[in-house]
Amino acid sequence: MKIFKIPLATFLLTALLFSVWVLPAKAETSSVYLAFGDSISTGYKLSGGHFKEENYANILAKANGYRLKNCAVDGNTADGILKQLQNKSLKNTLENAKIITVTCGGNDMVNALLDEAITAYNTLNTQNPLKRSELLKIFKNQQDERYRPLLLATGFVLSDFQKSERFQNTLTHFELTLTDIVKTIKTLNPNAVIFVATQYNPYGHFTGEYKEILCEPAKECTVLLNDCIKKLSENSDFEVVDVYSAFLNNEALLCNASEDPVQLDFHPSREGHEVIAACFQKAIDKAVFPSGELKKASASPKKAKRSDAAIYGALFAGFAAMSAVFILRIKIAKKAAEHN
Repeated sequence: MKIFKIPLATFLLTALLFSVWVLPAKAETSSVYLAFGDSISTGYKLSGGHFKEENYANILAKANGYRLKNCAVDGNTADGILKQLQNKSLKNTLENAKIITVTCGGNDMVNALLDEAITAYNTLNTQNPLKRSELLKIFKNQQDERYRPLLLATGFVLSDFQKSERFQNTLTHFELTLTDIVKTIKTLNPNAVIFVATQYNPYGHFTGEYKEILCEPAKECTVLLNDCIKKLSENSDFEVVDVYSAFLNNEALLCNASEDPVQLDFHPSREGHEVIAACFQKAIDKAVFPSGELKKASASPKKAKRSDAAIYGALFAGFAAMSAVFILRIKIAKKAAEHN
């Protein structure tokens, strides 16, 4: 009699284990998305605060189910991003990131331009020279008597800035630094997909004298910077995200800069962040999920694996149950024979 207890218990236990095995697998943790960059990536607002949910990085993370780590810093340059990447505290996050977005270059050029502008201004105003730290304060206060002269000096410098030695040196340094940024990321995480945005012209919609002072010169410098990014992408492992064209061909006011009232702040508006997010999303869909095939492929194996598990588990459980019934019938028959 006892010889039947061990096989029956074994079959029932095995069936129980298989029934647990065929339960849906635990969902994988969401992919890590790292955002590096400047105040565009932090979501800086005209008021001085920051967009939160409306920030393009947050829009991307939510739309794709990514786990966002936003490492952007207001005022960051390419040098600043490279320094961040060399910080050991980010090593683990970098190694596990699937998507990495980068916005940089704008501050590199703006800083060089302001240095050139202050030199030009002080050359004409030797009695009351400006310090570098005073520039942004003056540009934010149109009532300051130095605002108009400084604006004109900046416009004068900007008209030929792309030909200046300072601009060329800045562009060369940016090219080398962006190359190092990509190499550093790829060394730590060869599988990460890197997306670098082009810079937009915040004054593209200006007219009149501001078109001549700011719009056209800014366009020339921005195009050269973007050409540098595109050229680098040909020999470096990153995808270019064409934000420039999206802003140029959009009639909506996508950044804070305006003519009436005069506002020179170049940061994107809420609508601007939506457009930037759409640009990144288009690049992500093309590079990571071409034609949607990879999305389906990544989901299908899980589904197939679960289906196979369910089939084999059900078959084994059915076999175990039939065996248990068969053994039970033998036991009953044996008891009946003994009784007779």
